[in-house]
Amino acid sequence: MKQVLQKLALMTIFMSAVILTYGQAFTIDPATSHQTVTFGGDGKLTIKDWAEKNVSTTAQKLFGDMNLKILRVPIFALQPITDNIYDNVITVIQEVQSVNPNVKIFASIANGDGYGTHLHNADKFPSNWKGCCSYNVYSLNLTAYAAYLDSFMTRMSDAGITIDYLGPWNEDPADDSDHRKVFDQMNNLGSTQKVGLERWALQTSINDVNDVEDRTDIIGSHFYDDTTIPQSNWESKWSDLVTQSADPVWYTESTRYSTADRLDLLVAGMDNIFPAINAGAEAVVFYQVVKRFVYANGNELPIKYSGFKALVNGADGKQVIETATTDSDIQGVAFSDGSTAEVYLLNRSSSSKVVNFQLQNGYKASGTVSRWIWDATNTETVNTYYLGNNANWNVTVPADGFVRVQVPLAAPGARKSELAASLSSSALSVHPNPVMDGKINISGISLDEGSLHTTIYTLDGRKVHEATLQAADQMELITPSNLKGLYLLKVTQGARSFESKIYFK
Repeated sequence: MKQVLQKLALMTIFMSAVILTYGQAFTIDPATSHQTVTFGGDGKLTIKDWAEKNVSTTAQKLFGDMNLKILRVPIFALQPITDNIYDNVITVIQEVQSVNPNVKIFASIANGDGYGTHLHNADKFPSNWKGCCSYNVYSLNLTAYAAYLDSFMTRMSDAGITIDYLGPWNEDPADDSDHRKVFDQMNNLGSTQKVGLERWALQTSINDVNDVEDRTDIIGSHFYDDTTIPQSNWESKWSDLVTQSADPVWYTESTRYSTADRLDLLVAGMDNIFPAINAGAEAVVFYQVVKRFVYANGNELPIKYSGFKALVNGADGKQVIETATTDSDIQGVAFSDGSTAEVYLLNRSSSSKVVNFQLQNGYKASGTVSRWIWDATNTETVNTYYLGNNANWNVTVPADGFVRVQVPLAAPGARKSELAASLSSSALSVHPNPVMDGKINISGISLDEGSLHTTIYTLDGRKVHEATLQAADQMELITPSNLKGLYLLKVTQGARSFESKIYFK
């Protein structure tokens, strides 16, 4: 018997070593907790098409099913406040808030005229505002601009709409003075929070944040210079902005998923936002959600819509936790509420990758793990497996693909005491262990609690056998003859359960 126990102990060590060393490591630390992330959708240059087509369906899919919580709407400085384009803005806001009254409204100056013409920099402002003051950005009359914004706020208020966030600059070189003059001259700002910067380039936002942050409540940035910053530096650049800003930082125009519906665009879009989230950004606003996630007629772009919806829904109510990867092709982000970890991984490589998940600080995976896959042949295909009390296990991330992994967590010490309580109350037991002939006897059965469900798993969570047995005083479970080595057996009867590692000779 002593030799058997020694062999069992050695086998346990061997199996643990295999799990620990197979595949590149992706560490997840549920003991850390950082910011929550709010996700939003932009409708600035698509607002007319959105309002005039299937606005109720698109609102439901984006702000109901997808659960976006910020709506970014346009301010068109070239149009009079009475223009019909603002009827479109009001229609979309009202439809969105009929789906979710708690959605916050973020109004931002648009790079266009509202009718299909894209206009940047000074071109998006009326000519009669220009040439006033050389010390202002674009020599604009900022008193006239502040008055226009007041009129916009009044138009929205008259429709029963509250503007929660206001951004008067969008990819403009507006400095501290330009921000101050607009906000200070407004009469209808009230409790609306002031969004500043929204620079085209992240590096420019980093350079300018200290100049304007005392005039704002939120610092926004775009990230169109991702093509000139090495990918290995993306997270550190976002961290520079977060660290230097006294205000919360938002990624206000995430775009790299483009307009087509392809797997590579889903991966590119995730790859573009993960660094901002890991660095501390508190909101991510997806650009042109009507056109890039859902068409104005209400039809989905299924690959991108399902992928980003999975991210938004999984992150809801959870905080960002720390992760690290040893493989530059594997990028990820994770969220947790203490009882569940939501992990999102993408694979930049054209080959599938086996990634070893490693939970840190005594946390274990305990229960049914779900994995959703996006790859060349699957869109949000889910499979599940059971982990008994694992700190590490392997997850395959498909080539050029994306996965979501939902992990039930047991906090340090909690799983052990929980299992002990379960065992002491249930009195279920199995023998012999080791199993010599494929037969396992189960005792401690209650004849009043119905049938027993038995499941055998490999140590990395793969189910190899399950059976349902009718209750009797003593029961015999016949297992497959090909089982050799160490496995996890779970026996459940009603509310009682038993889990044990079983060695098959």
